[in-house]
Amino acid sequence: MFCGRNEGILQLSLNADPQFESPPKESYCEEIITQHFGLHLNNAPADKWRKAVISWTWRVKILLHLETELMGTLREKAEEEAIHVFARNLRDLLMVAPGGMHTTMGLDPGLHTGVKVAIVDATGKLITTDTIYPHTGQATKSATTIASLCGKYKVALVAIGNGTASRETERFFATVKKPYPQITAQKVIVSESGASVYSASELAAQEFLALDVSLRGKSLLPAVYKIH
Repeated sequence: MFCGRNEGILQLSLNADPQFESPPKESYCEEIITQHFGLHLNNAPADKWRKAVISWTWRVKILLHLETELMGTLREKAEEEAIHVFARNLRDLLMVAPGGMHTTMGLDPGLHTGVKVAIVDATGKLITTDTIYPHTGQATKSATTIASLCGKYKVALVAIGNGTASRETERFFATVKKPYPQITAQKVIVSESGASVYSASELAAQEFLALDVSLRGKSLLPAVYKIH
């Protein structure tokens, strides 16, 4: 309505003075003002002046104030709704998986503590978790584990955290693909920013109730890739 008014297509006004009689005799709202002040208007010499003052009070003061206040309230509600619509659209945009709806494996790199593994399905639901030690003498066993998980769950994407041992883990996954040509998953490096904070948060505890705090961070990695 406001856009139409700004374009000169619409005219907006407040009709706060309903007429219940046909033909209307006098302003209903002016009657309210008259009764409020306890005035009894007949044919006294000053009644004509009083009626003019009451009419001026309603049409110039009260009606304009009500119209301005109403239009302001409507504009605020319209702006709030516009913000909510924008927020919903932005949320939907941010929640779209950039890599598409695919089963994703998350690798949380680590040297002595091992590489944490988590797999989520196309909807983001956690499927399984594991820990491998490719950098401490168990490269062959770790490669077998990764190959088995990729084949079993048909992993399409592998998200590797960019923290400590990220490059080593990236090279490890590249070597895994050579003897296992059936692994067609594509790898991508993702940011670990906020993973540790999230894993220890109350929200993470509610989302992954059955997981230990040390496992929540690795469960987050694939979701980070799919959501952000």
